[in-house]
Amino acid sequence: MTTLTATEVYSPRLNDSGGRGILQVTIADGEAVTFQGSIDGKIFTTIEVFTVSSIKEIALCPRFKYTITAGSSGGQQSTVMLAETRGI
Repeated sequence: MTTLTATEVYSPRLNDSGGRGILQVTIADGEAVTFQGSIDGKIFTTIEVFTVSSIKEIALCPRFKYTITAGSSGGQQSTVMLAETRGI
């Protein structure tokens, strides 16, 4: 499992993952997390905007990143974790 850092690009290891992963987003203090993916690392497209904590299976793409819109306290406390599933 990898904890991603806001605005930093993450490249998952696609080997043996079957192209699938588990994403866990923990929302804090009314924040919104915009999760994005990219094939070329230059153009990022929004996959989903999270306003409540969620866990879901996703298709892996070569690069991911996320941004946080601050909540009522003005901080950025939400977390995003990605576990790449492994084939048997």
